[in-house]
Amino acid sequence: MTLSSRGLGHCPLTATTRVRFPLGSPNFPFIFIFFDKKLDFISFLSVNFMCQSHIKGGFMMTTYTFLQDKLRSEMTILNMSFIEMAYVFMGFLIAIFYPEILSLNWAVYLITALLAASPIWMKILSIKGESVFEKIQNTLKVWTPECQVLTLISVTFFSFLLVKIYPSLAAIHWEYHAILFVLFASKPFYAMFIRK
Repeated sequence: MTLSSRGLGHCPLTATTRVRFPLGSPNFPFIFIFFDKKLDFISFLSVNFMCQSHIKGGFMMTTYTFLQDKLRSEMTILNMSFIEMAYVFMGFLIAIFYPEILSLNWAVYLITALLAASPIWMKILSIKGESVFEKIQNTLKVWTPECQVLTLISVTFFSFLLVKIYPSLAAIHWEYHAILFVLFASKPFYAMFIRK
């Protein structure tokens, strides 16, 4: 519910006027996906759970802070690998159900994947560490939702590129891709949102 203002008062331009400005509506983001101009809510209960403000340590956390805290505390190289594989199979599913997305030249998918991945690799290379493996581990300790979105875009477009180059990947029945997506996504999802 939007908090209302008391108005500008009798003398709006004097220093003694006490004005309470409206704070606006509370920020409750909704995650939804548009397909064919229809609004489909995906896993509404889990999305609703992730989008509410959360209480931790006696104060309210925003959705961004909540996700950032989960990513930084639970993101390991193994979990990240599982998430990336889940993104690959999600990309295969999108390509199967929406083949029009593959109408672009293969170079578009390659360039988009590289552009989305480049800030992540610049961040990894700027982190202190003796080896690339150690740099990746240290980067995951400061992982943010923005990095996760860039990973999603990069890996998804890479999977589009794979389907463009190897059309036989789209010929595999979609249930196999869906099963593999669920299998790869279940471990990191459990680690981040279910396990206490």
